[in-house]
Amino acid sequence: MGSASGEYHDSINLTFSRIAKKYKMPVRIPPALYSDILSENDLVVVILEHIDYLLKQEGKQVAVWLCCLFYLAIKRAVVEYENGIA
Repeated sequence: MGSASGEYHDSINLTFSRIAKKYKMPVRIPPALYSDILSENDLVVVILEHIDYLLKQEGKQVAVWLCCLFYLAIKRAVVEYENGIA
């Protein structure tokens, strides 16, 4: 409920991707527009989401969110170590 059918959604995305490629349009919001307002962790999440989106547009599957979780876990461990918490 609330979602377009898979066939319709795929058709729209394919059309958009072709137009974006042809006219060299960014298919996601350029990082320059948000890089100074997001935290480092949020930037990583956004960039990984963009990578996931672009790969899915090419029919590829990637565990980007798993990479994100690993990054956040490592980042937390480093911060805790630096603060003497761990």
